[in-house]
Amino acid sequence: MMKGTRKTLLAAGLLLSAAHSSVWAIGGVESFKIDQFCDVKSARQTLVYVDDQMLVKGEIQWAKQLIAKLSANLVPSEPVTLVKLATESGTAQELWKACFPDYPPGELAKKQQAGGWLDKITKADPAKQLKEQQAIFRGQMGGALEKLLAESDREFVGTPEKKQVVRALENDLARFDTRDGMIRVVVYSDLLEKSDLIDSAGAKPEAARKLADTRKLNFQNAVFHVFGTGQSDSGADDLKSFWEAFFESGSGSLADFGSELVLSSKAPGAFKTYEVEIALSKDDVRRGKLLMFVEGDGKLQDSILTVGTKQRSLVDDGEFLCQQKSCSLQGKARSPLIVAEGKEEFSLSGSPDQMTGEIQIPGAKLGDGKDAAFAMSVKLSK
Repeated sequence: MMKGTRKTLLAAGLLLSAAHSSVWAIGGVESFKIDQFCDVKSARQTLVYVDDQMLVKGEIQWAKQLIAKLSANLVPSEPVTLVKLATESGTAQELWKACFPDYPPGELAKKQQAGGWLDKITKADPAKQLKEQQAIFRGQMGGALEKLLAESDREFVGTPEKKQVVRALENDLARFDTRDGMIRVVVYSDLLEKSDLIDSAGAKPEAARKLADTRKLNFQNAVFHVFGTGQSDSGADDLKSFWEAFFESGSGSLADFGSELVLSSKAPGAFKTYEVEIALSKDDVRRGKLLMFVEGDGKLQDSILTVGTKQRSLVDDGEFLCQQKSCSLQGKARSPLIVAEGKEEFSLSGSPDQMTGEIQIPGAKLGDGKDAAFAMSVKLSK
């Protein structure tokens, strides 16, 4: 890597900086330990995949964007794994893994109040120590990205002769394990599949669905955020419908797809799972789950509504608001859930544990001329 590029990386904060003398004097080596945050279970995990055929010598803006946006959106103890997608060979390699240093609401205040006057003199303030630990986390991630960037001497991103994104993801499928929390996936790639399996250029969504079904892929309700598209000469923006169909058929959801990484600037403050029932008729009751990440102001992010074993949709414009024990929940399904066409909207109210209301298809009518609206209820999972 060129010296100028290395200096830019250092200035951007992609490398772990030297320790502050005050940390050694007050907090000691404990301030540099972050492994203990992996001892606490998190509601979510994030997998970061970097396509090695996207790496260009001297281009680091995508890495700076990744670290900045991801750091602002992580929940306490969230595991983050950085994986290289070797898309020419169709393999994947883990480069780094750590858990985000942070505490659940109220926990930091308890740590600050604990201990006597001697601890306050001889030990670092927990809030200051946490800030240092988060800097360590970002520095470690930056160091791993720098090593990856150093592997490439490519001058530009061109149209590859061979690219096996599907096989690379398939070979890493064991990592999609919900025992470590709900799965969010960030992918830096143009996603130009060009292999013996399929050529994504001009391929129809039906072909993508068939491919995912044939390979028996199961992404375990993962939510995918893809950025880096449109950097090649192959019109990558047209690939969105292909990959949307591919991920949906593989039990995943494509949240966004473009040149820039799109993540909320706020980390969710709560995660809730509800059991769902939708009564299409007296004898036809559909069951599913609502998996919700809720921000402090009540907005939902990366939330999934499933019906049965195959139908799933991201929830757009979702909002969950409570005043004491009275709550309201509403949202829009991005993909059809109970009919082949039309996108459902739901509005519920009740207690934090159980809510009832309707799910409807705006503008649609039933055979008897009535509005296409059905009773819906949710119950908090234990």
